[in-house]
Order: sequence, then C-alpha cells, then structure tokens
Amino acid sequence: MELRVGDVAIVTGAASGIGRALATALARRGLRVVLTDRDAVALAAARDALGAPASAVPLDVTDADAVARVVAETADLHGRVDLVAANAGVPGHPARLWETPLADWRWVVDVNLWGVVHLLAAALPAMVARDRGHVLVTGSIASWSAGAAMAPYAATKHALLALGESLHRDLAGSGSAVGVTVLCPGAVATAFNERNHWPDHLGPRPPGRSDAVAAATVDMLTRGITEGVDPSVAAEAALAAVAGDRFLASSDPAWIAHAARTRVEVAEGADPPLRRHVPD
Repeated sequence: MELRVGDVAIVTGAASGIGRALATALARRGLRVVLTDRDAVALAAARDALGAPASAVPLDVTDADAVARVVAETADLHGRVDLVAANAGVPGHPARLWETPLADWRWVVDVNLWGVVHLLAAALPAMVARDRGHVLVTGSIASWSAGAAMAPYAATKHALLALGESLHRDLAGSGSAVGVTVLCPGAVATAFNERNHWPDHLGPRPPGRSDAVAAATVDMLTRGITEGVDPSVAAEAALAAVAGDRFLASSDPAWIAHAARTRVEVAEGADPPLRRHVPD
C-alpha cells in the first residue's frame, strides 16, 4: 500500500523499540499516528519526541473492548484507519516448557497472540469495506526457528506467521486490496526483555529460572540488545514491505532464509538443531 501524507496509522507497543521506531518513521512520512502502549509515561515521551502531531493512548492490548474503542475513536476522529501495526509483545520468563508456570503462558499468549487478534478484528472490517488498508504484524526470527527455554514466545510468534499467511489468503481470495505484512526481524537493539508489565490478575510474577538453560537464553537476549541493529532498521524494512505490498519483511533476510532452510531439512527427516545457528 502506498503510504500517503495524511494516512492514519495505529501502532501498538509504541513506547519503545520497534514500535517507537515505526511511529517515528510513519510520522516522518506525514502520516497521522496514534501511539499506544501500556506504559503511559514512556508513551507520552515517545509521542513528544516525534516532532510531529500525534496521539498517545494508553492501551492494554489484552482488553478487546479497549482495543475496539481505540480503533473506533481513531476512525471517528480522522475518518478512517489506513494502517494498523500490531507490534506489542512480551518475551516471557526463560524456562524449559515443563518448568514454565501456566500464568506465564497466559501472559505471553494474551499479549502476543490475542493482542494482535483484538486489533485486527477491530480494524479489518472497515478496511475491507473501503478496499484500502494494510496490516503490519511484528513476528520474530522465532516465527521460523524456536530456541530453547522460550516455548510460549516461540509458539505465539509461530502463530503470528500462520495468522498472517491465512489472512493474506483470505484477503487475496476475496479480491481485496487490503494487504498484510509480517515483520520478522533478527537481533534488534531494544530493551524488549526488560520493558514489560506483568498483569495483576495473574497473581505474583514468576521469578524465572536461574539454571544454565535460562541463563543462556538471557545471555542471548542481552547480546541481541547490545549487538543487534537499531530498531529503525527493522522499522524501515517493515514500511518498505508495506509500500511494496510484500508479505514478509526482515532486518536480517539471511537469518530468515537460513531458518527456512533448516525447516526444509527437518521436513526431510532431520531433527531440529540443538542450537540456532546465526549465519555470518
């Protein structure tokens, strides 16, 4: 979809990282941006740093009614919604699957999967009716390759790739001009594993495991923060794919291609490798 000056975009998880970079890049292109996030303080700071008119709306994407209200109010204010960027996500607490509390599963699934479903369910009907719009979903390298000690995160990111593929076929098969892009970045320099909010209704927050497997996963996430690309690189890759009506976007296409080849090897009978190899 061509991104036009005056188009209207909603970005979830916009207070930091890729979400903030997306909001910044969209505002620079002249779009009217609605930034949403659970962290109201960081959200206001992100909006103020844009240097362009924008709205900041505190939002918990696990609340379907609240998400629907934001979409409806945005459409009432601006006349339409042209782009939704379903970016909000949480990593969970690194642990082996059988050691992962059910509360952690509920938290990750509620944010990473249901949060996306809530936004798309609220925004897509009007887009399809207007026959214009685009959906951008933030997946992960974990959409293609599941690392150890992150089963809830990997499961939800796999689900988002499948959701996007099914939606693409729904739209194309209906003759709709509405597009969908799934962003699967590689390592990104963002405090993603540090900025998250445990919901009170799930009870006390799990402490997380302290064994070698969990430590290795935390180390991997930390290296991603220190060695990954700037979030703006992922945001620009995503918006280039949106503008080109491409399904897949990545800040590290070689990594995605390697993960896809590994999937082919597994389909042909190989076991998944014990460790995820990062291509040079």
